[in-house]
Amino acid sequence: LLDDGARHQVGLIDWGGERMRGRARLDLSGSACSRITNWQGMQDFLFGAWDCTITRVDLAVDCLQGEFTVDDARNWLHEGLFTAGTGAPPRHSTPGDWLSETPYYGRTLEIGRRENGKMLRAYEKGLQLLPGSGDKWTRFEVELRRKDRDIPLDVLTRCDEYFVGAYECLQQLLPVAGERIKTHQKEGELTVERMVSHCREA
Repeated sequence: LLDDGARHQVGLIDWGGERMRGRARLDLSGSACSRITNWQGMQDFLFGAWDCTITRVDLAVDCLQGEFTVDDARNWLHEGLFTAGTGAPPRHSTPGDWLSETPYYGRTLEIGRRENGKMLRAYEKGLQLLPGSGDKWTRFEVELRRKDRDIPLDVLTRCDEYFVGAYECLQQLLPVAGERIKTHQKEGELTVERMVSHCREA
């Protein structure tokens, strides 16, 4: 892609051939996504022409003036707002300048594990791009993977709802009703619970 006279990679497409049963992969970067002005048209084109499966999607909200920060995400974690209904606290990690009185390169709070198919990153994007600048730009990014869940096709056009649906506390960033993506594992657990309940009654 030519942009201001420079060439930038904004996407990748590869084909697996016979080994991958004729399947191909399309990988679009955030830069590519920012150039798409008609996501409904993109959704209709992709899923009307081919049998497509979404294996990963990143949904992000930018707080350019620091309206919400990594400190807010940390507070929500301490308040138990990132639990998945099990009561157990989620795994989390804190890469970056957490031990510095004044962050220089920026801090990141990661909640969840990508191996489980859902993870939130709250990070100081402004400091990542311009270390030491004091820029308040903070990005909240939900990464969803096709792990024990089917990512719905309309995630391309209803990204706000699925962003908020990942963690209820994210509704503070976007005042929309969240749409939760159910996991197969949870559905299986509910089925087993139902069977045990029926056996007890019998």
